[in-house]
Amino acid sequence: MESINRRVLIAGMLIMAGYMVTRAMIYHAFGPLSSFEAWSQRDTFMSAPRVLGFILCLWISYKNGGIQRWGWRWQTTGLGLAVLLAAMVTLLLHFIACTRMVILSRPQLVLGWETTLAVALFEETCFRGLLFLSLESLIGTMNGALASSALFAIYHW
Repeated sequence: MESINRRVLIAGMLIMAGYMVTRAMIYHAFGPLSSFEAWSQRDTFMSAPRVLGFILCLWISYKNGGIQRWGWRWQTTGLGLAVLLAAMVTLLLHFIACTRMVILSRPQLVLGWETTLAVALFEETCFRGLLFLSLESLIGTMNGALASSALFAIYHW
């Protein structure tokens, strides 16, 4: 079991490093951004490596004990649904009460959700799935949380 955890940790770190190199090359190619449209174009382009990273993380999970072993569970809890509902109501009330709202077109909203979904799927699967769970099993919960948080910070630097 320890060898599987080490193998998954190494694979997760390689996926993270590969994404970081790809992101740096794409950011360099796009250069400084001068508008929302330019940022949207770059962020849309970045969705491809994010989706690829997500697929690679799922594949590594599948090959090393199954996706459930690495954090994917298809269940809900009453508390989880209550927190989701509270967050949605809070967001809705904020939008209703906000007087200086940014108005986005339907395509801009769809694009925003699509790119955000790609970010969330990749980062959660890589960092909370592969990296944290493999580190937790190797060095304990607290040290695993600290180490995966440090990797997450380095990843965003």
